[in-house]
Amino acid sequence: MARQNPPSRKASLEKLPIDFVSEPWLCDFMPDADNNDDRRSLISGLLLEAGRAMEDASFQFALALPTHADAVLARIQLLEQTASDVQALAAAARALHRQSAC
Repeated sequence: MARQNPPSRKASLEKLPIDFVSEPWLCDFMPDADNNDDRRSLISGLLLEAGRAMEDASFQFALALPTHADAVLARIQLLEQTASDVQALAAAARALHRQSAC
């Protein structure tokens, strides 16, 4: 049976923010300020993209409702797709925020 190498110290240190997010006092011992800055930048980008998605679709929701059933369905589908995209962006932002809770 092949012997497995133990995880490196660096890998262990990178895992700390995820393992100890529930223990805020441990954040003082984690040297990942740069990672938090990167995460904040990513979160900012995700929020901006969510805003763009809503803005790009919103004007169509403000227009008068079409009379043709297929056009109404297309608008509903646009709403569903926009909401799904925004939800996915929110979930990604939330996951990044959890990792940078320190």
